[in-house]
Amino acid sequence: KTEGVEYSRCLGFDVLRAAACTNDYSGASGPCCRCEASLRWVLQHDPAVKWYCFMDDDVYLRGPAVLAMLSARPHTEPI
Repeated sequence: KTEGVEYSRCLGFDVLRAAACTNDYSGASGPCCRCEASLRWVLQHDPAVKWYCFMDDDVYLRGPAVLAMLSARPHTEPI
């Protein structure tokens, strides 16, 4: 278990919430903390993951469109 990270599933996607981080807009306790906590979780639970997508809570994604776009690209090349 990764310290301070809450995990759930939504529509086939892993959803992580970095509960130990603040809601600060910038700085080490805000987005940087959330990104680091989620990356640590991914590396501990699925180190062979091909794609990682970090976003804030005000971002809307169309899951099937994202999966179609990613599956058409080699995972070894950055987007």
